[in-house]
Amino acid sequence: MYLDYTEDLTKKIFPSKMVLDGNIFNPIRIYVKIRDENGIKMEIFDITPSSWKDLQDKVACILNGCGYKTESPKTIEIPRGKIEVDVFAKQEIPIRDLVLCECKYWNTAIPQKVVLEFRTVMLEVGANTGLIISKTGFQSGVIKSSEFTNIIPLTWKEFQEKYKFKWLNNKIRMTDILRHQLFRFSNFYNDDYDIQYNALKEEEKELVKQNMHGYLGIACLLTPMMISKNSSCVFELDIDYLNESIIRAQKIYECEINSYSEFFEIYEKSLHEGNDFFIKTYKL
Repeated sequence: MYLDYTEDLTKKIFPSKMVLDGNIFNPIRIYVKIRDENGIKMEIFDITPSSWKDLQDKVACILNGCGYKTESPKTIEIPRGKIEVDVFAKQEIPIRDLVLCECKYWNTAIPQKVVLEFRTVMLEVGANTGLIISKTGFQSGVIKSSEFTNIIPLTWKEFQEKYKFKWLNNKIRMTDILRHQLFRFSNFYNDDYDIQYNALKEEEKELVKQNMHGYLGIACLLTPMMISKNSSCVFELDIDYLNESIIRAQKIYECEINSYSEFFEIYEKSLHEGNDFFIKTYKL
């Protein structure tokens, strides 16, 4: 499989050729690993939280992106009264998982007593996992006191790394719903919308032709991350290919992309714009 790009920034940079195992008709069934020796190192967010509220919001945002329903903050009724946790995250599918987070935007290392107090909260609430996310780090006794418990002390960087692949997996799965629809609209060899296309005026048909090529390039940006197994499409995340796709996306969108969250914000917006264009034009 290869993508041949036209280096003409006035027309954007979209695939001018797309050959998939000798068959242009079914690109979603192809899987390829592309490795960049120099590589790029990205996180979900490239900016360090600027306040306790920002840290709390970003933690909730990442867990929400992983498929959890989050509340921040949340007051919880317990036998001895009410307590407030910084981030409450719950997931029911595929298995029930309840995560409580304490976000500490302190300029000093977190002491051991924070873990001991949080352990009591965890037991009373019945949470599966407790995360203490610190701006600065932890005192030496914290790591030892959290051993053999369901409490995990993490720096902001460690928290992002822990949930990066789950966040990316979920984000790409959700994005693929939009991407697949845009591919159906913009694929020259797809006849699903022939009736709608043939009903257009000549100038409208010309407009569709002008947009098809560009939107096909956007729809195919992450296509090889879907592969076919047993006659069904199965997702496999290849971080190297994703990073390579982001390098290409910077040329397509003519902008610098510094984080995964920034990439998906731009990508989802363009997928929505493409689908909206065809829905409006075809009067669907």
